[in-house]
Amino acid sequence: MKRVVLAVALIVSALGLKAQNCDAIVLPYFRGDVARMEEYKSLAPEKFEIRCSYARDMVDVADAVPQGALVFNISELTDLLTGNRLPESFVVDIDVFSFYQYNFIHFLSQLPKHTEGVICFSTPSSPHPYLLVYSNPHMKAEASVKSNQ
Repeated sequence: MKRVVLAVALIVSALGLKAQNCDAIVLPYFRGDVARMEEYKSLAPEKFEIRCSYARDMVDVADAVPQGALVFNISELTDLLTGNRLPESFVVDIDVFSFYQYNFIHFLSQLPKHTEGVICFSTPSSPHPYLLVYSNPHMKAEASVKSNQ
């Protein structure tokens, strides 16, 4: 019985952690307005989950630059909420890093027209030295499959 209770507690805490990460990932979409985000979550929880999944699927970290990726320095990114550029020493925490918070669209627009690609940002202070941004959220799954083959 104690094992069942412990297992349920672990699952519940994992689900709570996932929701916490989604909040951090999606909050910049609402320009940091927690009340507006909470209202949106209560009125359209499925849409909130879609926004979270989209943001998660747009970014990843890597130890190497994927073939054909455009490469930039992390200090070239601008925080859309503050207007400040990220410092060279910025450390990416992929669990709470938000696609919505930075000017990725500017960089993605530099990809050749009608192509899908990856934008890569050098993050030398992070555990994985590259932040990947996909032009299409489905590319992350495809890249994962290719790397496991």
